[in-house]
Amino acid sequence: MEYNNFTIFQKLFDDYVEKYLQKRSNSDYKQNINLKINHSKEVFKHAVKIAETENLAKKQIFTAGLCGLFHDIGRFYQYFHFNTFKDSENLYHGQIGCEVIDKEKFFSDVDNDTIILIKKSIYAHGLISIPKDYSEEERFFSKITRDADKCDIFSIVAKYYNETEPRNVSLEYGLSAEPKISENVLNSFLNNFVVSKSDLKTLNDFKVLQISWIYDINFSYSKHYIRKNNFIPIILNTITDNQNKNKIINHLNKVWFR
Repeated sequence: MEYNNFTIFQKLFDDYVEKYLQKRSNSDYKQNINLKINHSKEVFKHAVKIAETENLAKKQIFTAGLCGLFHDIGRFYQYFHFNTFKDSENLYHGQIGCEVIDKEKFFSDVDNDTIILIKKSIYAHGLISIPKDYSEEERFFSKITRDADKCDIFSIVAKYYNETEPRNVSLEYGLSAEPKISENVLNSFLNNFVVSKSDLKTLNDFKVLQISWIYDINFSYSKHYIRKNNFIPIILNTITDNQNKNKIINHLNKVWFR
């Protein structure tokens, strides 16, 4: 196994997702499938850069890259069958991803320990926190995958929130545009917790959840990337609950804008 050659796995990924692109012809469907294809490829790049910045060995960089490229492989099945990316309405996409990997045998030439590590990272990447029973190595690669995922999601939503039309219901999880931040969401943020998806009621809540990811950023590469691109101020500026937005800004001045 060459630990610096991703070409075969990139082709396996491309061949798999191309099948989903061809399953339907409507523009909304293709837009969201393409969104996840491009996202997966960007997360792959971020995961490799994080691993390189951490001066990891070639096999570890290779493992991180595969975690990134395949982290959302369950999203394609999910969106085709349920027409949503909202896990609470069907199945958790991290679990679907692990099942897809087993079924498709993407990693048949990879040693079993590495496959387990990749699957554990894929399973954990979308959870509010990494499972407590994970080993130190499993936690480490899960953190790389989670950071890489957040880096690209910040890029996507910062651009999207500043567009006017058309709205993408799937990207917004179908949340209300009411100019309000829910109490539980605000309290979680002000107490330095990542906001729970179960508390989301409005699009403003979702934006606060995304900003709350600053409490779960693990690597210097990720922090630098987020700060350099001003993602937090960009998202903040689109929040429409001005009273509570000021509370969030005041808190960010203590924990982020320093």
